[in-house]
Amino acid sequence: MTLRAVFQIGLHYAHRMPGFDPELSVEVYGNRIIVTLPGTSYSVTYVKPRAQLWLAATDMVHEDDPRIAMTSAEFLAKAWKVANDRARDLGWIV
Repeated sequence: MTLRAVFQIGLHYAHRMPGFDPELSVEVYGNRIIVTLPGTSYSVTYVKPRAQLWLAATDMVHEDDPRIAMTSAEFLAKAWKVANDRARDLGWIV
């Protein structure tokens, strides 16, 4: 019962933060770029297929995390942008 109350308070607090824009974590391992939102279940991995000019998403989140106001679709949109920016910095794409 106590855990349920804490969860409800946390959920309410997240929804009261209309400008909430958490910082995404971006890590590069070999030919993979992994983007996560720390403290949530949100994660997506991007790979650069050979002879392709773009990144491909794998192992992506499919469900919303009820603890925060950001939907999985919003996370994936932000993750795509930061992953592409990182891939450009690495010279993987132009």
